[in-house]
Amino acid sequence: MKVVIVGSGAMACLFGAKLAPLTNVTLIGHWQAQIEAIQRNGLTLIDLDGVEHQRPLPIHQPPFPQLNADVALILVKSYQTERAAQEVGQLLSPAGVVVTLQNGLGNREVLTAVVDHDRVVQATTSEGANIISLGKVRHAGHGQTYIANTHPRMNDLAELFNRAGLTTQLTANVDGLVWGKLAINAG
Repeated sequence: MKVVIVGSGAMACLFGAKLAPLTNVTLIGHWQAQIEAIQRNGLTLIDLDGVEHQRPLPIHQPPFPQLNADVALILVKSYQTERAAQEVGQLLSPAGVVVTLQNGLGNREVLTAVVDHDRVVQATTSEGANIISLGKVRHAGHGQTYIANTHPRMNDLAELFNRAGLTTQLTANVDGLVWGKLAINAG
């Protein structure tokens, strides 16, 4: 499975570092200093046990190459979703699927304004990560990831996430989980 991750912050780097040993992963973003650090030295992941793992990881800033990805994971802040929606079209294969793992409400709707509704999937995660320095991310907390079972490719994506150590389940009620997470984050 060819995966593009839209974002270059903590969560994008965490998912990229965890998935890279198992599949073809490319990050795209706009944070120039972060992108240059990862291009120069690769991405360093500090796991939950404090062990550092070096990951060579392709990462690009605009103009983006044509990637023909099977899945695009959206891991940017909500205010960046509109820009991500405009960019994701050129990154996907014709049958590619967009999965939003963002906090907040309305991200799926912004994405469906550009990508067909049946190719946009809502997901949520309670994994935690933070940037230690440019090109270095710490896995700060293990959590559960839920993906809406609204597209056939999500079975394979959930299996990939689980093999990467990102505990994942498919669910019919991801909207309720997104609202619950919003309530917790608001508190």
